[in-house]
Amino acid sequence: MDIGRRIAKKRRELQLTQNELAKRVGVSFQAVSSWEREEYAPDIDRLEKIAGALHTSVTFLVEGQAEKKRDVIKEYPKQEQAVWDDEPEDGQKEEIDSWRPKERMFSEKNMYTFVRSAAVARNLNQTMKALPLMKQYHAGQTRKGREKIPYIIHPLMMACHCLALGFSDDDILATALLHDVCEDCHVTPDELPVTDSVKKSLDRLTFEVLDGETKEQAKARYFAEIPQDRVATIVKVIDRCNNISTMAFSFPRKKIVEYIEETEQYVMPLLVVMKNMYPECYNAAFLLKYQMRGILESLKSMIAKEQAGFQA
Repeated sequence: MDIGRRIAKKRRELQLTQNELAKRVGVSFQAVSSWEREEYAPDIDRLEKIAGALHTSVTFLVEGQAEKKRDVIKEYPKQEQAVWDDEPEDGQKEEIDSWRPKERMFSEKNMYTFVRSAAVARNLNQTMKALPLMKQYHAGQTRKGREKIPYIIHPLMMACHCLALGFSDDDILATALLHDVCEDCHVTPDELPVTDSVKKSLDRLTFEVLDGETKEQAKARYFAEIPQDRVATIVKVIDRCNNISTMAFSFPRKKIVEYIEETEQYVMPLLVVMKNMYPECYNAAFLLKYQMRGILESLKSMIAKEQAGFQA
């Protein structure tokens, strides 16, 4: 039983019509009908509201797991909440300081559920394989930074980013989820139970210094080979976009400067490749360039002002 059938099942148990459910969720009854016929899956920002309206949990709707008491929403929520919000669990409330840096911007549990629901709805077999593999290989690993956030938040964020940009291709999502496995977990692409096309993209994205190369020579070769693979190009740009978005939490100032220079030298040109070699990526490339350029220029401006202040 998939998500649409679970929605229909819970709706009938509550003796709701499709129109009544639609009003509670804030959509048309045609949308509810399409979900239940499994023509397409609900948007990520609707899952929590649907679960609330049906007095169930997002986990049950997406995965069909038995409902735990604390997961069930007892009443229809007064305000819509995106399922990726990282709310305190077990009823705990914390005082929010809007000026306190927040390293954990999204919930890995909710992102995992969203990516899985997208994979189920679209019958993405490679993505369904990649999700548990990613979780297995990155188990116990954390991101750099004071909060020691589970590493899987990075590939999950990338997969959500891909979906938001319209990249729902099975190979792209699977590669995004597994892109760091080979480099960080000492496994080769051929050892992973994925298709040859995914293995090829993962091989392109795995950085290594060959015998006789300097690190800079290896880096130049690595970035020169990536454009030969469409999936690798897309995933690398989204990977760097995610990394520069959070590097201020974990990188020392010198490393930030080096990362900015590397991004401008090697990664920004990949956006040109996306536009010219893969015209279907034109709009996504524009959005990624806007986000990345905004982050880079903001950081450069802050660093320049700090340096000017030190010299004064």
